[in-house]
Amino acid sequence: MVNYPLVLLSVGAAKLYDTAPPRSWFYWFVNSPYSSFLIGRFVVLLLLILAIALVWRRCRAFGVSITLLLVLGIAVFSVLKSYSPDGIYADLLSHESDSYFLLSNGKIEWITKNGSMLHWRYEKTKEGWIVTTSDGEVQKLKFSVFGIQMTQPDTGRSTDFFPRRIIPFVRPEWMPKWLQ
Repeated sequence: MVNYPLVLLSVGAAKLYDTAPPRSWFYWFVNSPYSSFLIGRFVVLLLLILAIALVWRRCRAFGVSITLLLVLGIAVFSVLKSYSPDGIYADLLSHESDSYFLLSNGKIEWITKNGSMLHWRYEKTKEGWIVTTSDGEVQKLKFSVFGIQMTQPDTGRSTDFFPRRIIPFVRPEWMPKWLQ
C-alpha cells in the first residue's frame, strides 16, 4: 500500500529544494563514468574466460592453444603500447554525448560528433613524456596499457586519467554508454 500524501510530500520537497531524492550507492556507482569503464572491461574479460572454458571442455588441446595465443597476444600488445602513448583514449570528464582523445604524431585531438578540436602537443624529453596545452601549460604524461595519466610537473599531483578506448569512432546513439 502506497502512502500518497507522503509520496507527494517527498516529490514536492525535491522540487522545492531543486534536488532529487537521495539514491543508493549502487545507483551512483553504476552511473559514474569510471565504473562504466570498469564494468565494460570486466564483461569482456568474463566473456573471454567463459568462451575459453567452453572450448577447453570440448577439446583440451585446442583450449590450451587458444589460451596460449590469448596470453601471447596480450603480452605483445602490452609491449608494443609501452613505447609511445599513441592511441585512442576515452574522455570520461566531458558532458558531450560521446567524445574521445586521439594521440598520434605528437598531436592530441579531441574528437566529438562536431569534428576535431583542442590540438595540444606531446613529446618525449629526458624527464619523460610532456604535454603542452594551447595555453602554454606543461603537464607530465604517464601512460600504460590501461590509459594515460596527466600530472603536474612541479608537484607530481595527478590531474586526469583517460582510459584506453575500445572503439575507434564516435559512438552512435544506439550503442550503450558503458562501451568505450
